[in-house]
Amino acid sequence: MRDGSYLADPQLSVIRTLLENMTRKEFSREVAERVLIRSRRHCCVCNKFCGTKIVVHHIEGHTDNTEDNAISVCFDCHAEVNTYNDAHPGGRKYRPSELRKLREATYKKYSNDIEIPALHSQSDYGKGFHEGMSLAQKRIDSQLIWNFISRHGDFAIEILVMFGDDDHCSMMDETLYDDTVSTGAYVSQNDGHKRAWDVGLDLGLWNVDPERETLFLTKRGKFFRETVRGTPELQGRYKELEEFWRMSYRSRPKDKPGARPADYHFAPGWTGWLQVMQYSPVSLKGHRDLFILISVAVSEIILKSVESTKKVKFSPEKIQSIEFDSEMGILVLDVSPDVIEEC
Repeated sequence: MRDGSYLADPQLSVIRTLLENMTRKEFSREVAERVLIRSRRHCCVCNKFCGTKIVVHHIEGHTDNTEDNAISVCFDCHAEVNTYNDAHPGGRKYRPSELRKLREATYKKYSNDIEIPALHSQSDYGKGFHEGMSLAQKRIDSQLIWNFISRHGDFAIEILVMFGDDDHCSMMDETLYDDTVSTGAYVSQNDGHKRAWDVGLDLGLWNVDPERETLFLTKRGKFFRETVRGTPELQGRYKELEEFWRMSYRSRPKDKPGARPADYHFAPGWTGWLQVMQYSPVSLKGHRDLFILISVAVSEIILKSVESTKKVKFSPEKIQSIEFDSEMGILVLDVSPDVIEEC
């Protein structure tokens, strides 16, 4: 018959399966990962731990790839769990509502105490320092970062080296605590890293993902790294340390490259930023001259005009903000005119 009613039920089932397979799509890695974490890799039907022998299955059809349509099942249960068809209710096949209830019970049992960031959330989990963040927040983060560098210097930069391009590193990486290396300062490599690491956690520069046993950079941490990479002196130090830690344990020198003398330290806050930018061009808001940063101290900053013999000075405490002009490639300081003196 032309309407196709001559086809037997098994044939219809085969055709339906073929059509589904032609249009089916797989779950995204992010969705599959969330399902596996929330179930702790247990089968939501038989409750067996599966390890790698597990499938993220579509509850209803294969075109809906949202997390609500996903369930983790073992190989055996996957053979039993098929898309429910109301037209053929023979036996006691798994209904979608039953599968979802089994899944929620599994999640509650194994991951009720785990906080997993929502999909496409604006949390700090592995996200960059996004453009939507307010300038005020960027200024606060800059202050925190430069205070951090002023106290922990090289150790802070070395920790950044341990992160790869995927912004993760292993919690088990013991090279962070290598006491066989001379630091050039009156603090052991071990103690220095522990202090810097703890403060970095407190400031929210990096955090821990207990499910993967990895450490990841936050928005603020990525901003910290980009600041280091974009500052000439720190960038050079970053590359030296990156190469140093890339060496094997046996070929690694006993002394770190360019280790700081014990009396060297970065000045806190904005001053630290300017300290590593010394002899770079800067501009002052409200001034037409372009200046060179010739002296940076905790009590006084001195600029020299590139167009004349004019010099000006002011206290670092009077700086209201620092911005970076990417087109000109210079720092722009906002300092109240009434506190700037000629010298």
